[in-house]
Amino acid sequence: MAFYNYAQAMAERGHNVHVICRRSQEDFGVRTGSLHVHRIGPETSLRHGHFPTLTQQAAFVPSAVAQGYLIIRRHDVDVIHANTLSPAIAGAALSMISGLPLVNTFHHVHAVKSKRYLQGSALLRLPRLACEKAILGLPADVVHAVSQSTKDDLVQFDVKPERIAVVPNGVPQLWASGRRSYQDYALFMGRLVKSKNLNVVIRAFRLVVDAVPAARLVVAGDGPARSEWVEMASLFGLKDNVRFEGYVSEKRKEELLANCSIVVFPSLIEGFGLVALEAFAQEKPVLASDTDSSREMIRHGIDGLLLPAHDAIKWAEAITGLFADRAACAAMGCRGKAKAERFKIDYVARELEVLYFRAARARGGRPDLAVKTE
Repeated sequence: MAFYNYAQAMAERGHNVHVICRRSQEDFGVRTGSLHVHRIGPETSLRHGHFPTLTQQAAFVPSAVAQGYLIIRRHDVDVIHANTLSPAIAGAALSMISGLPLVNTFHHVHAVKSKRYLQGSALLRLPRLACEKAILGLPADVVHAVSQSTKDDLVQFDVKPERIAVVPNGVPQLWASGRRSYQDYALFMGRLVKSKNLNVVIRAFRLVVDAVPAARLVVAGDGPARSEWVEMASLFGLKDNVRFEGYVSEKRKEELLANCSIVVFPSLIEGFGLVALEAFAQEKPVLASDTDSSREMIRHGIDGLLLPAHDAIKWAEAITGLFADRAACAAMGCRGKAKAERFKIDYVARELEVLYFRAARARGGRPDLAVKTE
């Protein structure tokens, strides 16, 4: 979603933008004629929280290169901007074929974050470590990091700081106004995978409902850990208190955000907390795991709370305390809204535009159009 926000914002700034992406069931709502979306096979769906398989990733690369080559031949392309993993490989190939400057985006460095925050065998991190090292070894004029914490992790991977540009994610002006309430539920939004750490909140809710019997946890999202967490909630006697909504539309997400009291963000591996920005845009406090990227986004006690990632008792105390003090929820949310103003997508797009000029100048070009592979 972050890449579509970037692309839409650049198009609204007068650039012709071509986006190459996988064919899918998702509709991100293209809203301007200068943004051209090219969907290529094989079809994938993120609605169930799974990343494309290795086979799908491999199949995407030649298709994206072929489509990108046609776009470059037919249009006055100046910059290629690629997301990580298979799009980065396709972008590097297009850059080498065409001689165009390349910007590669890194949202987070999984190998660094997982070593720091995930509990598990180091052997499980080796495949992702090898993959990230390979992607970072690709030629790119600028490595785009979405946060300072991601830049710091990239430097640990021996990427020279001068190659890295930090431009954050942004929020479109969709939820700037409207009626809000602070009802008896906390909201989780995201993919249901182990690194999102939702289990700590479910464990916490055993204690929360003892103090606030009407309290609910609404889970918006899907993924491979869903069945495990549904079973956990059931075993804890929380069937009526924890509701799994699965994949939700943007409209439904807006409704859930507008009426919750708290947004919980227990994730362990993030580069930039877009969920936190979406919560702040609806004037809701964010409870997050105390990680480097969350510390970059959230001021403890000001617009949210930073909590020990695996301490369910601390999470329960924080959630119960805010359910008992809706004025504190509103005050924190209001301060979060002021922060979110600095991350409006049009502001972010200006920084991205500077990044494109920087990449283009490195090759003597001028960026009037970007081919994005996502």
